[in-house]
Amino acid sequence: MKTKILTSAVLGISFFFLSFYSEATHIVGGGFQMIANGNYNYTIQLTVYFDEINGSSGAKDSKVFFSIFRKSDNKLMVNIPGVLLDTSEKIISYKKAACGTQVDSVRTRVLNYSKDVDLPASVYNDPLGYYVVWERCCRNNGIDNIQNPGAVGQTFVMDFPPVSKNSQPYLNDSPVFKPVPNTLFCINQPSFIDFGATDFDGDSLVYEIVDPLSSTGTATGSPVTDTAVSGPYLPVLWSNGFSTAVQIPGNPELSINPKTGLMTVTPSMLGLFVFSVSCSEFRQGKKIGMVRREFQQVVISCVPNTAPVITLPDPTRNRLLGQNDTIFVANNTQTKTCINVKVSDKQPLQTLTMRALPLNFSPISPISGDTVKLIVSSTDTARLNFCLPACVGSTRANPFHLRVIAYDNGCSGSLYDTLDIFIVLTVPPSFMPSIGLSIQDDELQVYGGDSVTIKVNTVVQPTQVNQIKAEVLTNRMQQIGLSSVGMFFPAVSGIGPLSGFFRWKAPCAMPVNQPYTVNFVASTNFCGQNIVLKKPVLLKILPPKINSLIYEKGSDSSKNRIEIEGETDISYKKVLVGKSRAGSRVMLSPLTGSLELQKYGIEFAPASGITTVESEVSWNPDCSHFGLPYPADILFRSSGVTCGGVAYDTLTLKINLKPTRNIEFNPINLLTSNEDNINEKISLDVFNALPGCGVEFEGISIYDRWGKKAFYTSDPGFLWPLTRVQYGVYFYEIRFNNQQFQGWIEVMK
Repeated sequence: MKTKILTSAVLGISFFFLSFYSEATHIVGGGFQMIANGNYNYTIQLTVYFDEINGSSGAKDSKVFFSIFRKSDNKLMVNIPGVLLDTSEKIISYKKAACGTQVDSVRTRVLNYSKDVDLPASVYNDPLGYYVVWERCCRNNGIDNIQNPGAVGQTFVMDFPPVSKNSQPYLNDSPVFKPVPNTLFCINQPSFIDFGATDFDGDSLVYEIVDPLSSTGTATGSPVTDTAVSGPYLPVLWSNGFSTAVQIPGNPELSINPKTGLMTVTPSMLGLFVFSVSCSEFRQGKKIGMVRREFQQVVISCVPNTAPVITLPDPTRNRLLGQNDTIFVANNTQTKTCINVKVSDKQPLQTLTMRALPLNFSPISPISGDTVKLIVSSTDTARLNFCLPACVGSTRANPFHLRVIAYDNGCSGSLYDTLDIFIVLTVPPSFMPSIGLSIQDDELQVYGGDSVTIKVNTVVQPTQVNQIKAEVLTNRMQQIGLSSVGMFFPAVSGIGPLSGFFRWKAPCAMPVNQPYTVNFVASTNFCGQNIVLKKPVLLKILPPKINSLIYEKGSDSSKNRIEIEGETDISYKKVLVGKSRAGSRVMLSPLTGSLELQKYGIEFAPASGITTVESEVSWNPDCSHFGLPYPADILFRSSGVTCGGVAYDTLTLKINLKPTRNIEFNPINLLTSNEDNINEKISLDVFNALPGCGVEFEGISIYDRWGKKAFYTSDPGFLWPLTRVQYGVYFYEIRFNNQQFQGWIEVMK
């Protein structure tokens, strides 16, 4: 895993410098940076540079917004409001004794706004990519190379690629410019600024001087809006004598190295000048993104600068080391060995910076490369110890090539001195790394089509760099690629204990009992000495073993029968589980036809997956399902597929629908024949005998008070009008297939 830190000096930066260019509003410059956090989440950071001296504190925005557009059609994708100002702020001061007192009024505050946003792969997948924008007004009135600068806003924009390509994640971090130096340009003196950037993804970077961009959605009356205007964006209007090619006049004029980002100029004119640089990132020869840095630079009069001088005594002999000298150091086993470096500068009251750069070995070991800054006078000498850690043991084959650099902070840019030395030292043997595996034996048998996972751990000194990887050999001890036999184990490297996972799905087509020897390799580099430990594991392929199983979740997996006796208007649910060998494909499906399932009111969705799958079967009976054959058997099947072979298992769902046992019976006991059409007939409705599902009407008998049968029918839809009935009291008997009712009813006029 790579570690990335959001720095305060990011894409697109501008400065405001001198009090005599101070008719400014507040915004000096700014720009974007974008970091991929994983799972399509990104941190978008905006850095704004604020004129600390001449800017109004009320103009410092407490929150901003971001707008994202699609490049192919400039469609607005999203507005991201409420991006709050980070409480941590940094002040950049430009006061230098060598530059004169005029820079005392120059000070810039660094404001950072950042927010984590989700960019779904289903939305942000356009091949041409996207751009994020923020607009703000206004620029400094004192800028000399553009027209009407106090009424011209700025547009901060960054291009970024889609987050996915071909349905796969496409991770990318934007390039990050180096922190902004507090550097001033001096007239008629060579001046430079390092605009080089770092790309965490290892993409190729190309630099170019481009036009600064004005804003379209903001103006002096409305310096900020709720949403940005889509591109393309118009460049600033240059003053007479200035152009894209001549942004700072000089001999030579302002230029940039397209590969390194180093900008150089020998200015020929005093003033405040704005210019802009783009940094494009390329992956596999194709441009995928671009960031911009806009910069306001002042050119002043300066006193001449002199370079510092490095002095390095030989710790073993009474002499001073010269360029490319070799020294022999017998390092102590318990304590570090230090080399004393001295640097002096005839220019008074400058800040000197010294660094030790390892050229032919890792900067992590064995020599630290700390940077030290010291202020010295013309009569003093700065001293610094560069130390080697304690290393005892074998001698490195090649000497350590170390470069010591000392540079000052003159107005026109740093002047420096370098000294290269070669160090031969005795280093100790490192502790042997250890390898631990999640399996007990050094031989493992795997069925064809099955998957195996082995966790690999290594333990080494926590301060050392180490690596674990795997290599595979055939039975003839010939090394072959892991991927050629379907094995997967990405190399893992880092500081201290490491772990990784070896994964292999045994191929079906491999010869049975074909052995492979997998060497798990742990290595460490300490003091130039590479130490390697190998732990072999023998893997054998056995003939594919196929099985399949289906059962109700939560029950005994050996039972392949489920019985349900149900009633209407109740839903019955069971979860079925299909299981096969680890890594094998398993499918759940009904054996009973879909029409049969629908007829009985059964719902089931087929499912498939690896090793284990689940799906719910539900039975929702109602009255329409009576009359069907019961009990009914509904069949389901689990299919395990391995190496082209299939194994089956079945499960029977036996259903039986019970009739409703309760009949609502709330009869009236009085009928009248008064021609009001109320209670003037005898039917089942009169008795309110409402049968449930599965209950059948068998007949009704009505007797007069002397026991003579007055009426009988087996038709449930019968109707006996009172016009045929004499007044009096009658006895009735109603019979259903599961229940009967008796009672008295009176007919009167």
